[in-house]
Formats: sequence, structure tokens, C-alpha cells
Amino acid sequence: MAAGTVKVARPVLASLNAADARRIDALTLKHCADPSSYNELPQLRTLFSRGYLDELETILAEAAQRGDHRPTMVEVSIGWIDKTPVADAGFGRKVELGDAVLFAREETRRHPSSLADSTARAVFLQAKTARSVAQMRAPTVPVLPEAGSTARELALLSAWPTFDLYPAGAALKPLLKTVALPQRSAPPPYGWYVAAPGQTPDDPEAPWFSWWMAGAAERNRLCDVSFGDLMVAFLTADAPPNQATVVGETFRQRLRPKGEEADPEWSRLCNAVLDLASTKPAPGSMAGARRLQGISPVALEFVCNEGLRRRPDTVRQLCCLERAKAFLDVPPALDHPDPEERPMIAVMVTVTRYEEAEPPLEPRERPRRR
Repeated sequence: MAAGTVKVARPVLASLNAADARRIDALTLKHCADPSSYNELPQLRTLFSRGYLDELETILAEAAQRGDHRPTMVEVSIGWIDKTPVADAGFGRKVELGDAVLFAREETRRHPSSLADSTARAVFLQAKTARSVAQMRAPTVPVLPEAGSTARELALLSAWPTFDLYPAGAALKPLLKTVALPQRSAPPPYGWYVAAPGQTPDDPEAPWFSWWMAGAAERNRLCDVSFGDLMVAFLTADAPPNQATVVGETFRQRLRPKGEEADPEWSRLCNAVLDLASTKPAPGSMAGARRLQGISPVALEFVCNEGLRRRPDTVRQLCCLERAKAFLDVPPALDHPDPEERPMIAVMVTVTRYEEAEPPLEPRERPRRR
């Protein structure tokens, strides 16, 4: 790449448009309005419920077929990281990376066991609920009074100073040391705020027309980006309408040797968070005695898809994913009083395209020659 050339990130789902954003807004309002609890984490759990994600998957799958006649599969899955990963950025106390993390990837395959190309993106989300009269009328970052953990969260997400990553607040040994993310924009694209009403709004159309509204991580930034515009911007590697900050950033997956180049610091942070999803058991309160072999569903999908590349076995993959979905029927306890003891929500959008006219049969399923 020539000196001074600006690299444009490749989208995961370029065909998404403003009409899709409005459909996601309507879906979000339908699922989230009039909640049983106005606390932020139960509302976040409702936002990423299985029913919501199934309908979101349908919208994304329809968009994926526009202008592209290759066979395409879209999967939206959800998992949980047992403890929220935290950063030691020199604030006196560690600070959580966010309440949720969105991952997205597009893969092009010649057939199920042959990966031709891939790209992946991620963004951290810090969830808040507006409770004051002023915030209910016009929610602005950081939504809650800027003190304590709220102040530390804003200091991290708005500037991303060099930090050490720990798997949980009580951990003594860091997973990563001296993570130094590049500062390509102000505020950086790596983390966004999402806000929901903390009480019944007088006028849900303004400013809560998608119930969850988003804002870039900058003090006093208005949360006026709808959830649909946030999702579309994230998946198209762009900024939302009338915004300058891109939603999320491209990263290079460790298990994907063929893929888009990305910043190594952001990539190792994203891969470390994915490693947590694959090594930490789901919260006991989430599924009682069922632990699903200590692997969260979002990591399970990664493991299964990676297993496809090494040894094709579609039936085994689908069985694993069905077990993961059944596992998620029991909601986790997201309302632990200690933020560092809460699980982090991890959502993965996977778009798989096949270069051949039809995905080929697995070797054991090919008809025998007579």
C-alpha cells in the first residue's frame, strides 16, 4: 500500500440500506417497548433475546441476497462470557470493556471445507438507561452522572489509552499487556454507547423511536442514532447517517489464515475476547446444571465452523448449534450488583457465501458411481 493511502474497510454485508435500518428500528421497538423492568441489563437481555435475533436474522438474510446470486447463509448467534473482561488503563481501578460485544464476519467458501476469503469486524457496546428528566428528553453520553465506574468507562471508550486486559476484575494475571489501539478518529470507533428509557417515555417517538438509541463515545454526544442505523453502519463498515465516527473496526481472526489485513493490536484484543468465550463456562444461573462442556454458544459456533474447515461434518455442526440454541432458552442472571461479576453478551453475525452454484455434498453423502 502506498504511503498516505487510506485503507477502506471491507463491509460484512454491503447490501444493507436505509430501508433495512427502519425495519430493524421497528423490530427493536416491538420487542423492547413496555419492558417488565426498566433496568439496563434486563432490557439488554430483551434486546438480544432469541426471538429478536431470529427476526433480525431474517432481515439480514433477505438483504444478503440482493444483487448476489451465490448461495448464501446468514446466522445470528449469541453467547455469554462468564465475567466481563476489564482493562487496567491507569485509572486507579479496572474498568469493563462494555456490557456487550458485537462480532460480524463474512466468509467466501469454494465449498464447506475450503475457505477462500474472510473479513471480520467487532464493536463494544456500553448500555445505559436514561432516568433524569433531561436525559429522557435528550439522552447524551454517558447518560448517567459522570462519576465512579461511569467516569472510568467514558475515559476508556472515548480515548482508549494503553491498557492491560484482564479476564475479570479479580484476576491477578493479565491476558494481554500494553494493548495500544491506533487512534484513527476522535472519538475512536471501537466502542459505542446504547441507551434505553429508564422510565415510561411521554413521547416514545422522540427521541426513543427505536427504543434503544446510540451515540459515539464522546462526552455530551447526543444519542440520536437509531439501533437500526447502528447495526447497518456496523455491518457495512461505515458511519451512521450524519455521523463522522465509524461503528466498529475490522480485525483479523486468528483461525482464519485467509482474510483481510487489520490492525494487529485491535485483532489481538478481539481474539482474546473470543478466547474468553471459548474457555469460560456459561454462568451457573443461566442454565442450572447444564454447562454444555464449558463452551459458550457463540464460541461453539466458531469451533464448529472452524471444524468444518478441518474436517467437513455439517450434521455435527448443526447438532451443536441446535444444542446451543436450546441452552440459551434459560436466560442468564445479568443483574448481579457487581458489574465485574456479570456476564458479557457476545453476538455474532455470520454471512457465508459459496462460490459454486450449490454447496457440494459432503464426501460421505456423494452418490456412488454405478
